[in-house]
Parts: sequence; C-alpha cells; structure tokens
Amino acid sequence: MSVFERAVESVFISDGLSVKDAVARYKERREHVLKRCRDITVLTGVNEALGEKNVWAQCDYPLYQDPSLLYLTGLNQSHVALVMNPFSKKQYLGLPKQDKNKEFWEGYVFSFHSSTLKECRDLLGVDDVFDVRYLKQFIHDEMMREKSNRCGLFWYETKGKDRAVRDSHWAFKASLKTYFKRKEKKVHLHNIQGIFESRLCLDKVDRDNLLTANKYSADIFKRCLALFSTYKTETELAGYVKGEIYKASPLGQSFPAIVASGKNAAVLHYHSNNQPLEPNGLVLIDFGLRYFAMPADISRTVPANGVFNPLQKLLYNCVLKTQQEVEKRVKAGVTVSELNDVCWSFLEQELDEKFISIGGHYSRPYKKVPHFVSHLIGHSVHDGDPYRYYRDVPLKEGMVISNEPGLYGEFDCEIDGVRYSEHCGIRIEDDLLVTESGCINLSASCPKTVVD
Repeated sequence: MSVFERAVESVFISDGLSVKDAVARYKERREHVLKRCRDITVLTGVNEALGEKNVWAQCDYPLYQDPSLLYLTGLNQSHVALVMNPFSKKQYLGLPKQDKNKEFWEGYVFSFHSSTLKECRDLLGVDDVFDVRYLKQFIHDEMMREKSNRCGLFWYETKGKDRAVRDSHWAFKASLKTYFKRKEKKVHLHNIQGIFESRLCLDKVDRDNLLTANKYSADIFKRCLALFSTYKTETELAGYVKGEIYKASPLGQSFPAIVASGKNAAVLHYHSNNQPLEPNGLVLIDFGLRYFAMPADISRTVPANGVFNPLQKLLYNCVLKTQQEVEKRVKAGVTVSELNDVCWSFLEQELDEKFISIGGHYSRPYKKVPHFVSHLIGHSVHDGDPYRYYRDVPLKEGMVISNEPGLYGEFDCEIDGVRYSEHCGIRIEDDLLVTESGCINLSASCPKTVVD
C-alpha cells in the first residue's frame, strides 16, 4: 500500500462512495466553482492542526477542516490550499512537504514530494500539486503569468459595525496583503464568499448521509432511554452517549455533547457534564453523530425518574407545540428570522394560555427570545456565515436548518392542589430538510412526545 493510499484511509472523506467516485464528485464541484471565477482564486483550509501551538491541548476532534475546502477536496488535514485559474481552467492543490518522521509519529496525510507528484495528481484529480509553504509565491507567479492584478479569496465579510471574525481566512488575507506590499505590487483582493453559498443546498449523497446521521443518533437516544434509570450522574450519561457515537462513526461527535440536569440545563451551552442527576428533575441532552461529512444536531429533554410531573409536562408540551408550529411554517422562500418571530410569539402565547392563566409564575434570564430557533446545518453543524446574516435570506430547497425552541428559568405553579417548582431548561431540536412546499424532518425517528 502506497503512502497516498494510506492517506486516503486517514484523511480523505469519501462520503460513502468509492474513492474513484468521491474524487470525481469533488472535481465536479471544483469545476462548477471554477466556472464562476473571474480571477485567480484561492481557498485555504485550517493552517495548523488542533493543538499545534498549544502542545498540551490534546483535542479529540476527528473532523476539523474548513467546510468550504472540505466540500471541494474531501481533505481533512491541515496545511492545504486550493488555487483555481479560470484563464487556464486548471486546479492546483497546495500540500505540506512530506515529513517521514511525522508520518512515523502521527500517521499519513497527503503531502508534497517530487517523486510522487503524478500519483498524487491522479489520485486527487487535480492538474498539479505544489509545496504549500510557497503558496504566496505560487499565487504571485500565476497572476504574473496571466498578467492580472486581481485575486479572489474567501473570508467572512462583515456589515456595519460588526467585528470581523479573525479566523484562518482573515489571517491569510492579511498575510497576502503584506506579501504583495513588500513586493511593491498593487493587487486587488476581492471576496469570493458568495461562490460557496450553493454548497448549503445539499446534494442527494449529503442528504442521505445526514438522514443516516440522524437515524443513528436517534437509535443511540432510544438505547439511552432504556438504560436511563441506571445513570446517577451527568458524567455517566454523557459517557454512554459519546461512547455509542464513536461505536457508530469514526468521525465521532458533531460537537461536544451537552448533558445538563436540572438548573444546569438553563445554561444554553453547558459543557461541564459532571454533576449528579437530580432524581426528580429534567435532563437536557443536546448531541449528534457525524456520518462522513454530515453532522446531526438533536436535543431532547427527559425526566430523570422516567415520569413528567404535572408542571414539567405542561412546560414541555408548550415547547413541543411551539416546535410543531415552526415546522409547519418551514418551506423554501421563508427566512429564519420569520421562523424566529413565529417561534417565540407562539411560545409566549402558549405560556399565557396554559401556565400564566392558572396562576403560574416564572423568572427567566431573558425577556422573550433566549436564542434563535434555527441555524443552518451543512458541512459544519453551525454552518453559514458566523455573523448569521443568512437569517434574513430566503431558504432554498435542499438547505437544512435546526428547529430548536427552548424555555429556560425558574417556574412555579399550583396544579390540582399541589405546588410544583422547577429550575430547568427545556429544549427540543430536530433537523429539517427544506423542500419547495414544506420540509422533511430528518430527526423524526427520535422520540420526543411525553408518551414516547
């Protein structure tokens, strides 16, 4: 087995296809992007492995590539860059220089070495590969060859006074500006972010894989429910969920699982997972399995003792009915902001009619909206621009969004002569595939009603 065949096993995301078909699919995607390019276009991935700078940070995160680069190459490794030349119609891939000692210590990745150029080109379906250490020089030479002073780069553009996300794309743009300034060459760098928005409309392979990710996640939750009475701590429950995820997929979790008991669930992104389960309280589980490149994102809230008390049931059903109302409204052409307005207005109405009207009281760390009801899901579990400008853009067929209304705080009410008090968080989350006339609930197999 060659070095590159081993690299395929290690860092190439095939999405369940044969290597040949997967390579052809990534190449077709690149050709589609190349047709929209007007200048030399560059896309960089993560520029360092997790823990490379902070050597003590031994991160367990099997998939960490930039979503756009992953979409075009399938390469889940650091130090990769894609250069596309619309004039020559050629595609070039920058790879790290081969390091046999690093291969011995850490395993195989795709790398640059003069003796294996043809094999690498043929395997990855590109016109040529180069040493990524000289990426800026490579860009300069391509621009000189085409007598161009324009270069397309990817970065997340801000609007108004929003502060720029200083990720690897931002850092590369800054370093490339400095490089050309030192060469005393005037170059116009323009943003190609819009070219990649089409990837958020998933193709059939990605849709099927995301459905599988949801089904596997649902199966884990069902097994978890059957064993629930045996768990005494958040740690035990989180350990089971994470262990089952890694049994089902080598790419592991979509994100670090949240297991929050009682008042801990009122912390939106609680990650300690280290407290005892409150015997009569609610437990919020927010988790998901990544199947190839596709990440599921599901939240469920269950009673630790297996039975909802009357107040828990009342509050839970308010959230569940809200989620069902939002799902009815999802279709192509609607915006996430519109769904958000529907969500929180409906939930407030439910609370007024079902809770406040019978003498209930609550104290919440927010007025009405604790978080948005939806986010995009694609090659990243929270996909789309990090500023969430996409919330005001009409959804398209093939996009996937979360549907996750929640209720958080302290609640008190007398029901049938008994006073109940809860300090809790309730969130119910499904993944919805947008269609022209509605949506398909990819998480439908995961139990969520009180009866379930």
